[in-house]
Amino acid sequence: MLQTLITPQTMNIAVPLAAQIVDAFRPELEIRMVWTASNYVEVSFLFGIITFRKGECREFIIRGKRGFCEAVINQLQEEGNVQLLAGSNFFN
Repeated sequence: MLQTLITPQTMNIAVPLAAQIVDAFRPELEIRMVWTASNYVEVSFLFGIITFRKGECREFIIRGKRGFCEAVINQLQEEGNVQLLAGSNFFN
């Protein structure tokens, strides 16, 4: 699966002013996640030997301050389903 990098330089998204002020004192985060469209379906047969996929599924890496990451995740959740991958330091 192809990974797409999202940073404040590559995506223009509105971050609330309060979050921008607090983010000035926070370290940058890197979040890995899988986004699937609401119509995404995956079916496996014969213990995964045959797999059928329909719909859109993408993997994203988000790098930025916490407020930016939350804004991106909220926008992606409006358009589909978001699953954070292990190793993401978003909850630290």
